[in-house]
This record gives sequence, structure tokens and C-alpha cells, in this order.
Amino acid sequence: MRINIHVPKGDPLDPWNFYADAVSAGHRKHGVILVDGKEYASTLQCTHCSAHFVARKNRGDWVCLKCYGAVCGKRECVVECVPFEKKLDDYESGEIGVLR
Repeated sequence: MRINIHVPKGDPLDPWNFYADAVSAGHRKHGVILVDGKEYASTLQCTHCSAHFVARKNRGDWVCLKCYGAVCGKRECVVECVPFEKKLDDYESGEIGVLR
């Protein structure tokens, strides 16, 4: 016997559906996503590129094993450990020309 279950899909532009799999960052929260004054998700800040990202349920957290900071999951942030503060120091001293 086969049972068909129809699950209605929500509007993909609705913030509640878009952030449905977001998890609370707890005490590590670095920012929030607000839409019309309502908080939908909390964000973490990547230690390597300083970008904010939403922690998701099935994604798992990327943690750098050298500096123990949360990283966003971009290849260059996961592969090498260069904290953003070090990049800023190198940029100010003239060692690198562009921040990436």
C-alpha cells in the first residue's frame, strides 16, 4: 500500500521559510537578521574573512583547528588559517595590496 503525502511548499521569498533551518548561535551570536523589525536568524562572523553567515541545522559548524574560530565554509577560509586581523596588519604594512 502506498500513501502519498502532499506537503505544501511555502513562498521561497518569505523570510520565515528561507531561515526555517537556521539554528540559534546561542552565546556565540555576532549579529541578527531582521526583517520588518522581527528577528529571523542569528549570524556568526567568520574569523578568517570577517563575513557573517547563518548557522544551519544540517550544515555543521566549520571550526578552524588552529585558531578555534568559527569559519564561514568558503574554501580559502577552511583550507588555510589566516585570521582577518593578520590580513589587516599585512595590508596596513604594505605586504599585501588587496584584502580578500
